[in-house]
Amino acid sequence: MKIKDEKHLLFLHILDGLALEYSRFASQSRLSAVKFIKQEFEKLFARELTEARTGKHTVDPAVLQRVLDAVAAAKKKHPEFATSAAHGVSLVAEETGELAQEINDMISADSVVRSAECLDAARYEAAHVAVTALRLLEFLK
Repeated sequence: MKIKDEKHLLFLHILDGLALEYSRFASQSRLSAVKFIKQEFEKLFARELTEARTGKHTVDPAVLQRVLDAVAAAKKKHPEFATSAAHGVSLVAEETGELAQEINDMISADSVVRSAECLDAARYEAAHVAVTALRLLEFLK
């Protein structure tokens, strides 16, 4: 774990250096992108450290609550989930395809603002994949 920690810390130092460099040249869009990447990386790093130290793999409670809220909304909007297991799998596949498209759009985004919009859309679709998979799991019980 020590080597992994050092690599993580080195990456954070590189991001700090980039932020400093971009702030000197008043490149706000690049500075914003670096800050965003650093925030997301720090969240991921903290979660990985917790999991490595405790041996427990956790889900962010806010993420889990978002999925549970989306399950409740989906059940209200569509009380009947699927007509068969095959139909349920096709619904999961459809949502997964929509998520893949949003990730592709995020990767190919031509600006930080567009990338952030795509990230929000990807989070939305990822929640739909989780909801659909959970509903399929319930259907298969």
